[in-house]
Amino acid sequence: MKKTGILIATLMGVALISAGCATSSSYKKSPFLGRLSHYQRASYNPDILRFRKKDADLGERSKLALEPVVFYYQSRKDARISDAEASAISAALTNALADKLDGKFRLVAGGDDAMVVKLALVRLSPPASGARFEASNARILPLDFSHARLEMKLLDKPSAKRPVAGMSMPVADDVPVLTGGFSSWPSLEKAIDAWTTELAASLDDFSRPPKKDHDQ
Repeated sequence: MKKTGILIATLMGVALISAGCATSSSYKKSPFLGRLSHYQRASYNPDILRFRKKDADLGERSKLALEPVVFYYQSRKDARISDAEASAISAALTNALADKLDGKFRLVAGGDDAMVVKLALVRLSPPASGARFEASNARILPLDFSHARLEMKLLDKPSAKRPVAGMSMPVADDVPVLTGGFSSWPSLEKAIDAWTTELAASLDDFSRPPKKDHDQ
């Protein structure tokens, strides 16, 4: 899917945004999605929160624009990854999602008739001071995913202020906090494959007529 890869690559600018204090363990509010009182726990995984407006008519919409991943840190003082590393993670995640959406949606760069997918990694923080490292010469990546979540907003048009659907999912605990370069970080690449599988399934589900008693 080379054309999609080229398309998504052109959209890769990454915003690094600071969030406030860490949210509670119940996770009632997201710096990206806002209040989550209207989100429901997925029946197959209670840690995954999903939402879809009841009156959202997405069944006939085939055009989809994917925006770059936004990074939210737990504190303004937390160390940041470099723009190059953030862009690499953003591009890998967005391209992997594009591959899984191939044949289900028409990916476009924008347009008033396109739905928009916004993605964010939230609750990021520096690695714990006592973290173990796989190699003594490894360069520490100042990013801890242990409390992080991957979140998605679906807008029915680019100018929309509020999403018609969304989801929030935990990031795997075994994603490492170090790397010798993104390309040599297979654990994150494996995690991205799992994340985008879940994202693609949710987008496919959002595009179908809502089912009675189906978790959103």
